[in-house]
Amino acid sequence: MAQGLVGVRFATLRGSFHRRQIKNKPYVYFNFRDIGGRVRSVYVGPESESVLQLVDEYEQACSSARVEALARRAQACIALGCSGLRTKHFRTIQKLAGYGLFHGGAVLVGMHAFVALGNMLGRRWISSDEAVGAAAPDAESSISVVLPAGFELPRRDSLSSLEDGFLPGRDFVSQNHGSLNHPDVYELRIQLSGVRLAGDEDAVSPHSGIELSSAKFADILLENSTQGVVFSKSGASMVNLGCCRFHGHLVKV
Repeated sequence: MAQGLVGVRFATLRGSFHRRQIKNKPYVYFNFRDIGGRVRSVYVGPESESVLQLVDEYEQACSSARVEALARRAQACIALGCSGLRTKHFRTIQKLAGYGLFHGGAVLVGMHAFVALGNMLGRRWISSDEAVGAAAPDAESSISVVLPAGFELPRRDSLSSLEDGFLPGRDFVSQNHGSLNHPDVYELRIQLSGVRLAGDEDAVSPHSGIELSSAKFADILLENSTQGVVFSKSGASMVNLGCCRFHGHLVKV
């Protein structure tokens, strides 16, 4: 599964390009759904050679056949015993990846990371006093992500961001408030945390334009993170997993 995602340019980008005629001149926009599921549109630029090349490369890489093939691989993994995430949870994490958070060093922690680690270890977590007691995330859990000190999303134009395979970072900053509730799944919360400053119980390292909450042991969670795959029946996405060292004592083999 991971081999089909590593190094793939548009692995996390989901959306579609559209052309608009304004005063008889063609302009290109990229439509996508944000973290809350709302449809958004960003201006890419006037129809030019570079823009048309991007559109062509994206449409070839993200054809329905390729997306469906990835979904079938994810479904096969689940059929073979791996644990998949609920679709809403997966798509939200995939959207965070689409904004480039994991590419910039952010790590997924908590229950969702436990599920991914379980798949890597070849086991399914069960709720039991004899085992880990980490059940798969349900509708009332939150998606927790820790950002490293100095983390900053690139503030480039839409064309440059899309060429690198990511949604514009400016769009994420404009809707981010540290803790977000998904409008379609009220209990699904997205918690973004940062590293506490020395001697301060509440403050976190400054992150340009992104509001964060502080998290205990965030610096430990960021150490020795590893790449892993989260998936559901609809697809798969690469993330950084940051709970290996901190929660290692909970794992029974």
